[in-house]
Amino acid sequence: MNTKTYIGKWWLASNPAAKIPGTLTIEPDDEITLELVGSFVETERHVEVKKTDLILGVTSDTKEFSLLDCRMIHSSTSSVGVNTTSFSVDISIMGGHFSTVDDINFTAIWVCYSHLAEWVNISGFNIDNKFSEKKFVVTYTYPENIEVKIDDNLSLFIDIKPKLPKEFHLQTEATISQSTYIRIMPSYSQPLDYFKKIMRYIEQFLSLGMSEPVHALHIEGQSEAVKLEINGKFYLLPLEIRRKVFGARSTERTLMPSDMLFTYDDIKDRFILLIKNWFNNYHNLSHIYNLYFATIYNPNMYLEQKFLYLIFAVEAFYNQIIGGQYVSVEEYKTFYKNFVECIPNNLSKELRLSIMKLLEYGNELSLRRKLKNIFKRYDGVLRKYILDDHGFIARTVNTRNYEVHHDNRLESRAAKGEDLYKLIFKLNLLLEVCLMAEMGFTEIEIDKLLSRKYRFLLIKK
Repeated sequence: MNTKTYIGKWWLASNPAAKIPGTLTIEPDDEITLELVGSFVETERHVEVKKTDLILGVTSDTKEFSLLDCRMIHSSTSSVGVNTTSFSVDISIMGGHFSTVDDINFTAIWVCYSHLAEWVNISGFNIDNKFSEKKFVVTYTYPENIEVKIDDNLSLFIDIKPKLPKEFHLQTEATISQSTYIRIMPSYSQPLDYFKKIMRYIEQFLSLGMSEPVHALHIEGQSEAVKLEINGKFYLLPLEIRRKVFGARSTERTLMPSDMLFTYDDIKDRFILLIKNWFNNYHNLSHIYNLYFATIYNPNMYLEQKFLYLIFAVEAFYNQIIGGQYVSVEEYKTFYKNFVECIPNNLSKELRLSIMKLLEYGNELSLRRKLKNIFKRYDGVLRKYILDDHGFIARTVNTRNYEVHHDNRLESRAAKGEDLYKLIFKLNLLLEVCLMAEMGFTEIEIDKLLSRKYRFLLIKK
């Protein structure tokens, strides 16, 4: 995708009379900048506007823009008195104007995610090369949309959109292409923040399935506020939405099913159940997802940092889903009271409080015990891929303790370099098994999917 520039006139939604010439630039990574020849001025205080929720504009070729969350990043006056200002824009909506931020609601949004087409792997094409008859026949059949009703207020669709060829008097070429989108359709219009939340849920679901960072490449929407009347009927106009996205979004690499943890074809018989479970679990597991996906979306993260993120995610998963203590909560209340009474009175106040704070969490299972219990819970899968579970657990605990406390006595027992990379590999597998099981995959399904992926086979050797 190339850099796009739009020359036009721009104004504050609150002051449409003061239009200023300028250029909107949208970079391939969706860095959006508005450069003005002039500046916006508050009508009451007569000072430059440095931050505004909504800027409107119309380009030289009549495209309408609504720009959201705009912040001034540069302002200068030349030697001849020409004032220029630049704004960083968080969200650009092309195709219509919204009078106020409160009007920015959508009835539906379509999102084309990176590698979504490979993950869905549904095509309307059929190619028949009849070489002997000197024919090459291409037919295209519209694929059926796939619907998932998440709840009474939200439905998702997988839409395959074809782009058909133009017809000419003399046909010298014909090009058909298709794009795969996820359509997000609530039961009633919702603000953009609602759709951003749902997009994040879907993005991370796909990222788990693809074992790859997933980003929104193209976003389209429809709004009741932007429509066209033709012969008494109203039609919602298409809106193109661009927003800042941090991180690389290269799609040059083509993913194969063997590169992915699971594809749509793997789960199509239970797709509705699995994605509904993902949505239903998201609130309780969001902190675990955030830790795990931070390692997926930041491939250049230091190994030590990646290890800690994964081990924190494993512990958080255990506490949230499995849980358990050494003794009952009521029993430990008595033990805690007795322990506190045994703290010597001649200790400083700071040390005494520190010991009491440690004792508050004394009933929480150790990392070693948590990992042992996870192996017991998913015994049918994990022991096939992590053969020496005792060695793995000991190495993981020692490495965590060393990285957290930097105790030189543990340095020789902590994983470093290639050993740390392999340990992270196994931790990643363990966490994916946990997340898939919680989503509703059976152990047989998980084992089958893991065995397909080469990166997991490496661990078995």
